[in-house]
Amino acid sequence: MAALCLGAALMTGCAGSGKQESKAPVAAGNAAAVQTGAMTVATVNTDTLFAQYKMVVDVTDELDKTEKKLQADLQKQAQDFQTEYENYLKVGATMTLSEQRKKEEYLTKKRESLEQLSARYETQLVTLRLQRMEEVQNAVFEFIERYNAEHGQYTFVISNARTSGVLYSPANIDITDEVLAAINAEYGQKKGKK
Repeated sequence: MAALCLGAALMTGCAGSGKQESKAPVAAGNAAAVQTGAMTVATVNTDTLFAQYKMVVDVTDELDKTEKKLQADLQKQAQDFQTEYENYLKVGATMTLSEQRKKEEYLTKKRESLEQLSARYETQLVTLRLQRMEEVQNAVFEFIERYNAEHGQYTFVISNARTSGVLYSPANIDITDEVLAAINAEYGQKKGKK
């Protein structure tokens, strides 16, 4: 609620005094910002930023490859188990009761092991996905902070994504395109050095 009040105060220029202060656009870099008193505000559409940031594309590809690799391994082991089980069904009648019990215990343990492996792989993927997405978020937030220091000197850079709580922001304070171009250029340079 406080963030909405702050956002409303910044957008309307009320800043707590009840007086309407001047709202003159301030040029910074290639975009304008709304100035309210001594504060300047710019917006970034983080939905667009995260959808078009090349690091996100690379991380998504990496996670997809890892998932496919783990699924292939699990599928191979499941097929091996199925083959072993079918072989047991074919020759089980010729085995002694003791041999049948041992084979059934072995197959039960192997099936349980496969179930545990599946759960372990799933946990591994979820953990990896969370780690990599946190890395992306940190990279974006750190970049915006550096970008602001170098280009904008905005008091606030606010997300105007659909779920951000910002109901309206004028297009002339949106710096999404500039930030996206710069962050992708920086990422491309870093990736090229690896």
